[in-house]
Amino acid sequence: MKTINAGEIDVDLSSAPAPLDAGLLGNADTQLTVDLDLPGKQHGHLTLSATDPSRAPHVVRIPVCIIKGNLDGPVITIMAGLHGDECEGSVTVHKLARTLSADNIRGCLILLPAVNIGGLIQATRINPLDGHNVDYAFPGSATGSPSERLAYEITHRFIARSDLVIDLRSGGSRLRFAPSAAVPFNNDKQQRSDSENTMFAFGAPNSLRIPASAADSCLQGTVRSMNKQYLLVQLGGAMNYTLNTLNIAYTGCLNVLRHNSMLSDQIDLAATRLLEVRDDSYYVYASRAGLYEPLSYLGESVWQAEPMAHLVPVSNTLDTVFDVYPTRNATLIACHPGGHVNDGDLIAILAEEVQG
Repeated sequence: MKTINAGEIDVDLSSAPAPLDAGLLGNADTQLTVDLDLPGKQHGHLTLSATDPSRAPHVVRIPVCIIKGNLDGPVITIMAGLHGDECEGSVTVHKLARTLSADNIRGCLILLPAVNIGGLIQATRINPLDGHNVDYAFPGSATGSPSERLAYEITHRFIARSDLVIDLRSGGSRLRFAPSAAVPFNNDKQQRSDSENTMFAFGAPNSLRIPASAADSCLQGTVRSMNKQYLLVQLGGAMNYTLNTLNIAYTGCLNVLRHNSMLSDQIDLAATRLLEVRDDSYYVYASRAGLYEPLSYLGESVWQAEPMAHLVPVSNTLDTVFDVYPTRNATLIACHPGGHVNDGDLIAILAEEVQG
């Protein structure tokens, strides 16, 4: 009898029926067409029923790719498209699904390229099914809103089985980030060391420590409350990604898989600098409306004594521009991409460079 290697199995289960999982209460209308315990590569969907007053009852199909090798190893979930105006991560995860083979994988890789697929199609941050921010729907509810049901399924079907969750994002339509990998501040020395080593392995130009979210308040808080590693990656933004940011994302994901012994080849080393966003004082908000005129380059130093941007009035040429000053001497890690800013809008995020 011929032995079949995991890498020889590459099946499309997009339209395959799936048996009801009675363990997920309240979700008799939810199906997963792939099997996380089956070696090989499987392409399928997480399917949820949906209602919309403007159309007949229908289903929402969230794409899923499972790549499981013959050898034991970690379970890693890479997800993207949580916000529909952030496309960089989705392109990256699709590329991973195309290029990776089960022959080279130890353990199980779960790829979710389009969590908020309706938002991605419509290029809107929120979930069009209910107007909710999917991030804030975690850990979800089996019988809640469409966003809560989606979050519940992802939490219980994928995150619960994972050792590490990589969350690929960007600044969306209203911010642009210097490419960064980030982990939340953590008081547990061992967990902090493990998470930061994963962050450094990713190899983004910037490695950030960021404030930790409250348990079960969002995706980050949910993953951490389940004692799983969490890595947030910010890849540009403004709905205008580049080949450079896509290369950083793809290479970084492969590096993390190598660091966790899921892939056996060598890490592609890259220089990174360590920065911290310690609290809300590192966020800069507009104190009036106007067109955003940058005076500082993204990723470079800004100084409290010098304006980092102007807000330009649009209704009268006699009005003077308003100077925007940073709240501290720091690095400009994210900023508004340009265009009109409303009073109270977040227009910049600062970070302080540290040595260790």
